[in-house]
Amino acid sequence: MKPSRTADQLRRAEIAQIHIAKSQLGMDDDTYRAMLWSVGRVRSSSELDWRGRKAVLDHLKRSGFKVQAKPQSRRLDLDAESQKARKLWLLLGEAGELRDTSERALAAYGHRVAKVDDLRFTNGKQIERVIESLKKWCSRVWRRKLGEAIQARDGLTDEALENAVVAFIQSCSRRGTETFEAAQAAWDHWNKVHATA
Repeated sequence: MKPSRTADQLRRAEIAQIHIAKSQLGMDDDTYRAMLWSVGRVRSSSELDWRGRKAVLDHLKRSGFKVQAKPQSRRLDLDAESQKARKLWLLLGEAGELRDTSERALAAYGHRVAKVDDLRFTNGKQIERVIESLKKWCSRVWRRKLGEAIQARDGLTDEALENAVVAFIQSCSRRGTETFEAAQAAWDHWNKVHATA
């Protein structure tokens, strides 16, 4: 059981919330002091007793202050399929395709694709749908990046450029154009060729 906060801890937390509300609502110092006086009959939040702090916080909430809950960390599902989905998600993050690589963002993606709130609650078909969707996304990203690199040439000789294109085409035609592995192999090959050019 979580230990309850002391009166002093609660007082400091409520004063901190009042200051957060002041900032969130964009109150200048004069407006803030006037509000403290009209609601709590004090000039400083540190002078408020518990009733005054409650009255001020209620007033600030009515004025539009939104208390933001602390973000909660998600427990990770550690089975092999969920780890594969997470690895693909992080690869997309490394490629610069995601604004948010958090577990919460992956869960939101899983919800859109498989209509499940958490990877821990997926059945075989649902997690497979998430993984296949992520593989196709990775495949498109790597192909696009390879195409951009080929167009830019990046100082490659004609021979090195031709080798990279041929390897990409062979890799895709051997394994199917939408496979993650084909696109990853081609991208890895491109990077190797580019590094030695």
